Amino acid sequence: MTKQEDSLTNLLKTELSSVNQGILKKRKSLADLLKNPVFEERDNTVEIDKAVLEEVASLLTSPSSEALFPLTIYLPAGGSEGYIRGDREAKIADELGADVVGGIPWIEYTNEDAQSHIDAMFAIAKVYDKDISMLIDDAGDPGLRTLEMLAVKTLQEAWEGRVTAQHARAMALYPEPYYRKIEALLRKARIGVVSDPQTGPLYARVRSLYDAGVGIALGQDDIADAYYPFGRNNMLEVAFLAAHLMWMTTFQDMEILYDLITTRAADALGIREFALQEGNRAHLVVLNAESVWEAIWSHEAPLYVIKDGRDITLQQ
Repeated sequence: MTKQEDSLTNLLKTELSSVNQGILKKRKSLADLLKNPVFEERDNTVEIDKAVLEEVASLLTSPSSEALFPLTIYLPAGGSEGYIRGDREAKIADELGADVVGGIPWIEYTNEDAQSHIDAMFAIAKVYDKDISMLIDDAGDPGLRTLEMLAVKTLQEAWEGRVTAQHARAMALYPEPYYRKIEALLRKARIGVVSDPQTGPLYARVRSLYDAGVGIALGQDDIADAYYPFGRNNMLEVAFLAAHLMWMTTFQDMEILYDLITTRAADALGIREFALQEGNRAHLVVLNAESVWEAIWSHEAPLYVIKDGRDITLQQ
């Protein structure tokens, strides 16, 4: 085992020992991901190779049979207050293979603290050349301004196309003139927005952002946790729920919803080489439906799931 793998394994032993095994067992999110996979998530993700995965599985109290392949494990790089607290944690996160730098600036007490939060995360992202993904303005308060702060900082640091904002529920209450300004900033900064209408009473202005050419996607958000009691990582189900909540029930609307969980979602998240063409990564999901309408209506598990050219379809 290399020095890097050894330090990674030791860290996992420490981190996973504090995981609530009851929640881990209850979610069974790995099996759900194999049924309805989301290959890319804009969070602090860590890809674990087979040898390290076997080491981690030996430490779990839940059945190891649930540890199917391939697997993405999500580990917090910092404290529960929302961000990394020092250079050591940033270095560890980079060593583990974290794809993005996260943040949750809207929970700070003052606008000054929120701006400092954003500035600190950008500083880390620039050192390690990482994309940025932040949970933004997740409350029914039109006075929240961290989405604007994030967009302005993105332009100042020339990080266009490398930032996503999650939720932005306060947008639903923005006065129209202020919304138009934010829309223009998001478009200029090429910031993608991920909205989860099914997990809260408010949500970002999905259709308006779509029509304006802003990167926009639908997300699952939670799976059977303290914030939301449902969720199966089934993005067709998310589109089905969004159709009702946003009253997008025409056939044209359904085409848009389908894009928001596939092609437009990839654009919003900055996922490259996503299209179905030679030379791109061999990811493919084959659905048991003859139309987008039928696929969203039934939101069944796919017939086949191909990841990196391998058939990983879960056999019932």
